Amino acid sequence: MPCALTKGVVHLCENCCNLPDLGKFPVANFNSQIPDIFSTLTSTHNSDFNRTISFLDQQLSSDINIIPLDVNSLYNRHLRSGGIQFH
Repeated sequence: MPCALTKGVVHLCENCCNLPDLGKFPVANFNSQIPDIFSTLTSTHNSDFNRTISFLDQQLSSDINIIPLDVNSLYNRHLRSGGIQFH
């Protein structure tokens, strides 16, 4: 008997997350201007990311749910809570 494909839910998990503020990483502190440059690049990337996700969410079928992970907010919350501090 041949196998039949029936309607169902398919979950696809991809890397759908923004970036943490790279200007707050220890590697950014080797030059006084680098943290600001990295923070600006991160902000630009995350804004573009959010726009793209919004666009895709509007264009794709209603059967497709895009759920982005806000790594930037999680990272900032971790730093505010006294998590690992980089100096």
